Amino acid sequence: MANPKFKVAILDDFETIAETVPAYEKLKARADITVLSERLDSSDKMVQQLRDFDALLLMRERTRFSDREYGQLPKLKFISQTGRTSRHLDLADATKRGIAVSGTPSDTGATTKELTIGLILALARKIPQVNQRMRQESWPALTGMMLEGKTVGVLGLGRIGNEVARIMKAFNTRVLAWSRTLTAERAAEVGAESVS
Repeated sequence: MANPKFKVAILDDFETIAETVPAYEKLKARADITVLSERLDSSDKMVQQLRDFDALLLMRERTRFSDREYGQLPKLKFISQTGRTSRHLDLADATKRGIAVSGTPSDTGATTKELTIGLILALARKIPQVNQRMRQESWPALTGMMLEGKTVGVLGLGRIGNEVARIMKAFNTRVLAWSRTLTAERAAEVGAESVS
């Protein structure tokens, strides 16, 4: 009798993109995969749904695992996640229980930066509202606002915030920034003003 396939659960795939990633087909050839698109909103619900899996692939950094959950997932041997942080995972307890944890290589923050700029433009130019009215065949009499000359606030002028501030300066905006450790000098390096 052949060995049963490794059982893998992919969590928080609410955008339904897991199956579109090229590596998905490779994994599917070697494992039984279950994709969960709805958030497991309680520890008890999570444990109930995940107890038969050998590995978990986390699409978001929001599903918390501590020794309480690990202790109720006897088959779990591996957790992989997108992203660089693991504050939601108790790594010491995972190690103690022989559960390996891995993350994707660090990225440049490009996706977050691009989405942030896209959302700012959508808000300023009323893109969702204009799109909806066009679909209703009612040419919009909506006017958005230009970003030039406006003030934009960036909370957290770290790796991604620096890039957002730099791009917003290209729109000729005034950029105000705040973070717990931000100095006026560091803010000025990206053309921002440090504020309280």
